[in-house]
Formats: sequence, C-alpha cells, structure tokens
Amino acid sequence: MAPTFRSELRTATRRSHTAIETVVDLIRPDITTSEYVSYLGALYGYYHALEPRLISADTEFCSGVLGLAARAKLAWIEQDLNQLSGYGTFTAIDVCQATPLIRNGPEAVGCAYVIEGSTLGGSVIFRHMQKHLGITPDAGARFLYGYGEATGEHWKSFIRAIEAMNFSVKQREASAISAIATFDTMREWLSLRNVSYHPTAITGITVQSVH
Repeated sequence: MAPTFRSELRTATRRSHTAIETVVDLIRPDITTSEYVSYLGALYGYYHALEPRLISADTEFCSGVLGLAARAKLAWIEQDLNQLSGYGTFTAIDVCQATPLIRNGPEAVGCAYVIEGSTLGGSVIFRHMQKHLGITPDAGARFLYGYGEATGEHWKSFIRAIEAMNFSVKQREASAISAIATFDTMREWLSLRNVSYHPTAITGITVQSVH
C-alpha cells in the first residue's frame, strides 16, 4: 500500500520537527510567565509575516479548501500578549522576513501542515502552562488552547482536505520541502529571539521588519 500524504510529510519533516523542540522548551516546571511572554512575542513576529500570505495562497492556489482564513491564529497571539501586559509592555515586535516562499498550492499545503500540526502540540503545552502559570484560554493562553476540544477534529479535517488534493509525486515533494522550510525558519527565528528577547511592553503593539 502506498504511503499517505500525511505519512510522507511526517517522515520528511521528522528531523526538523525534532530540532525545533530543542529550541522551544516550554514544558519545564520552572517556566516563568516572562519567558512565556517572550516566546509569544517572538512567535507573533513570525506569524505576522507568514499567516496573511498563507491565507492568501489558500484562496489563490487551493480555492480555499484548506479553510485557513477560519483557522487564523495571529489574533489569538495578540490577545494573549495584551492580556499578559502586566509582565511588560511591547512598544515594538520584530517581524521575521525569512519565512518560507509560498508560490503554489503544494507549498501552501506543506507550510499549513506545520502550522496546523502545531495546534496538537499546543494543547499539550496548554495543560502544562495552565498548571504551572495558571493561565487560561481567556487569560493568556488563547493561542495554546487552539480549537479546544475540537482540536483533534480540526486536524483530521485538515488531513482529509490535503489527502483529497491528489497531488503528483513532484507536488508532494514540493509540499515536503515547504514543510521542512517552515519548521527550519521558525526554529531559526525562535532561537535568535528566545534567548535575548526580554519584553518591555505589550500595549500599543507596532511591528518592525528584521531579516
């Protein structure tokens, strides 16, 4: 039996997936709210650059079948940052300029595979953060909470959508390359910002481009 599209993407991205987990270590008993806010600020800079282009690509190249407009997450991160404003005030947040290219349907699918897949891991991190930091979906953890109890079903519906596209072998390879690039550029961005990103403001968020 031929491997499913999902299994091909999972296999192709395994190394990159493991690598990003060495950078983003939020499952620690000594995690602090300031560290969490720092992570959110860095993540905001990545999603601010990527998400609008990814949603546009879904509409342009995939006829919106991935439903990415309804799956937008940038506003969730901004909500969390604003709700945690007592831990500092961001006057500016750097925006990543090294996000993956999204020039066609296969590249959009590969990128979306990583972004949507992150909601599964987010639910695990949410439970840890809720226990250790006391945050909730309405108070600082909207992004991690994702789709809540519907997270599993949202993931399944996404997988059904990409499996139904019937991409050629070359198109699947392009999706895998895009997924790897998404993991790798996100890891590089977070590794640069997680170490030295100290929040000083969260109200009045503005953004600035950083390569």
